Amino acid sequence: MTPSQKAAAILALAGEENAAKLIQNIPEYETKKILKAFSRLPILTEKDIEILAKEFVDLVKKVDSYQGAFSINKAKQILSKANLTLKDPTWIEQLSDSYLIDEIRNILETIYEKVLIQWLKLEHPQTITLILAIAPPDKCSAIFKHLNESVRTEILLRISVLNHVDTPELENVHEELEKLQKNMNSRNTTPNGVEKISQMLQAANSDFRTQLLAGLSSKNPELANKIAQDMLTLSRISELNSNHLSLLCSNLSDQVLSLGLRLEDDSVKEKFLSCVAKKRRHLIENDWEHGKVQKKIVENAISTIIKKALELKEKGKIAFPWEETLV
Repeated sequence: MTPSQKAAAILALAGEENAAKLIQNIPEYETKKILKAFSRLPILTEKDIEILAKEFVDLVKKVDSYQGAFSINKAKQILSKANLTLKDPTWIEQLSDSYLIDEIRNILETIYEKVLIQWLKLEHPQTITLILAIAPPDKCSAIFKHLNESVRTEILLRISVLNHVDTPELENVHEELEKLQKNMNSRNTTPNGVEKISQMLQAANSDFRTQLLAGLSSKNPELANKIAQDMLTLSRISELNSNHLSLLCSNLSDQVLSLGLRLEDDSVKEKFLSCVAKKRRHLIENDWEHGKVQKKIVENAISTIIKKALELKEKGKIAFPWEETLV
């Protein structure tokens, strides 16, 4: 029998009333593990049933489950006493801690790396150590890259001597990660979350963006600030590798490039112009010398460049370097 099957057998033999009292006070992640094992229980002999039922029912009758919260440690104490016949005390520890670790690992898979990194930067080194020890290798590497250099060595030393973690500590980390996960999900107001909102505003003109962000800021300042930071600009687009930037420029007219780049810094202009033919570059540079143009016309050209960049990205023809998965 697996550890979870043994726990399921004890609950099954305790009787519906007593088992129900126990399950009601066991944390949800413990209960799920045990209940899933019911369908895989082996056939027990009459002698096994008689001994297990007598021991466990006697113990459950002595428990007043309404006295207060029923922690994992209390559950493990009862199960330890009820496990005298099975002669295998280690499975009870494995039942609690291994399932908690699996749950923590599953939650880590669903939390965006940026969100997780921001949260960890405010946490104690011991918490960071525990997260890195449990996280999958790719997630662990991504997190470690963004830690302050001052704590990296300490984290490595802590991991090297990490042999056992107490159940309460695992419970606390699990609880905090659940809160972080729920908070993150609540911010994703559309299927594509903040990214989708940013893309929509990036393609709009300056006045419209300012108006919408101002309204959003009055309702949710944190979200408005996040969107403002993530807004796509020509400066960020210039960070595309040369092949992708060349492809983007080839999909834009000389007039659009000339107008869109007119107010950009020289460094941004150079990145774009280095990706076009010499003759085309000369035409664009000459156009900048022919007087001023209306600000609205420039903004429309910038909007056109951004729209085209997003369109090519959606088609998989270009990739923004800042959106690549960290490994």
